[in-house]
Amino acid sequence: MNDEDRKVSNTLFNFISDNLKVQNQNSQNEISYIEVRLSKLKGLLDKGEISKSEYQEIRKGILK
Repeated sequence: MNDEDRKVSNTLFNFISDNLKVQNQNSQNEISYIEVRLSKLKGLLDKGEISKSEYQEIRKGILK
């Protein structure tokens, strides 16, 4: 492998690595967002502002 091939390989590797990092960060952000929504939903149930069946229906929608 010559120097030019090595540079191309390193560039490609870095590009793929960066994309994986972004995808992982997006996944973590999505999980955090879902956790917040579920927590708020549980709070509504605990306060009696929604019924158990409403809670379950909305929870299913959040988890899809």
